[in-house]
Amino acid sequence: MPEQTTAPAESMPPGRLAEIEATIPDGQFGDHWTFTPGEDANRKGIWVVLDDDNQVIATVPMGDGDPDPGADLADFLAGARTAVPELAAEVRRLNGVVGFLGRELQRDAQKTVDAVRAEAAAESCDHSFPCQPPHGSVFNPGPCRHCGLPYLVAQGIDEMEEARRALGDHAALRHRAHSGDLAACGEQPCTAIRAALQGHAPAPSLGRHVAALVAWLDSHNPRTDHEIACRVMKTAGEAGEAIETYLAAVGQNPRKKGTGTLDHVRDELLDVAATALVAAASLEPGRAEHTIDADLLAHLAYLCDRVGAGETR
Repeated sequence: MPEQTTAPAESMPPGRLAEIEATIPDGQFGDHWTFTPGEDANRKGIWVVLDDDNQVIATVPMGDGDPDPGADLADFLAGARTAVPELAAEVRRLNGVVGFLGRELQRDAQKTVDAVRAEAAAESCDHSFPCQPPHGSVFNPGPCRHCGLPYLVAQGIDEMEEARRALGDHAALRHRAHSGDLAACGEQPCTAIRAALQGHAPAPSLGRHVAALVAWLDSHNPRTDHEIACRVMKTAGEAGEAIETYLAAVGQNPRKKGTGTLDHVRDELLDVAATALVAAASLEPGRAEHTIDADLLAHLAYLCDRVGAGETR
């Protein structure tokens, strides 16, 4: 029988599948029926469709063509015993797939709408990032209380805005000749322009983060002599925590054996470094927090020179 390749012009009306399934007698459909040539009462050639008990199911007149269209029709009727239930089951399965895909598309569309709304809210939000447990910490603030924007994403947005402003800076006019040598220029605003063209802004400077932490501490505890002393002494407390974590990680402390890892030790040591930088930046109000990058690099260079260690790349 020739393969049907033309799709129906219209989809199946609602409820039609259930009507077709209702016409399938329970327990009477199994293997393919048979059909055989025969004659009718007028001795005309016919095709006889027989069930499993050789009872006549249908008769089809023989045709004159080659191949005989009557044989194709008889084969179709004989095959309906298995084909109709199979087709009904396949339509039911495909309907389920289409319904599932429709729900997935609707859910994805809703996610897109929610993302656009969240982006719009983030752009107009007066961000507030929690710095107190359990919602965040001084060194790792939590998402914005109002719009949920992650702290690091907000930092990246700020850096991109700075890069865009640099593009319109008057200094860009003086570097216009670098259109072919932009990658070789290390001056501002070329570095900001290059970062923007590459799809990202320069990483936030160490000093910017330290200044933000100093400002946060100043807003809670004014920078008196006593407060500065407390910030200096805090480095010893953080160092003690690092030592305690290391002893637990290596099993030296039986009471806390197995409660820490070297990754935890590394985090504690970074807390020591961050606390020391904040304390150092707090010593000279109005200056040190903005020069901590240069101060730290100069001190590291001094140490390398003192021990004869070269720079590593």
